[in-house]
Amino acid sequence: MAQNNQNAMAIACFYGKVNIFLMMTINPKWPEIERELLPGQTAYDWPDLVVQVFQLKKQALIDRIVKDKVFGEVDAYVYTIKFQKQGFPHMHLLLFLKNGYKLTTLEAIDSCISAQWPDEATEKKLFDTV
Repeated sequence: MAQNNQNAMAIACFYGKVNIFLMMTINPKWPEIERELLPGQTAYDWPDLVVQVFQLKKQALIDRIVKDKVFGEVDAYVYTIKFQKQGFPHMHLLLFLKNGYKLTTLEAIDSCISAQWPDEATEKKLFDTV
């Protein structure tokens, strides 16, 4: 763990400040997990399945960000995976963007962020929670 921390610090020293910090956590209700469970089972019963699905989705996210240049060209990235109290993994991902793609204005930041209220008619429970 200490070696990983030192590697991350070396990358930060070389590439400068982190431009984007993303977190990814698992959803035990993902269809890829639920369709593999037998009746009466939960994601907690199959931690190996949960981790496998998480790894695939983590790699798909990183590939999409880096290869498809969702935020622009990426110079480097570093991530750590930790396990929550429930035993499920989550990831912290640090992105270092190339100079022409750094988010330096409010407009640039707003172009990467979106939020919306849940629809009261179709997602009543979620709407009431928010």
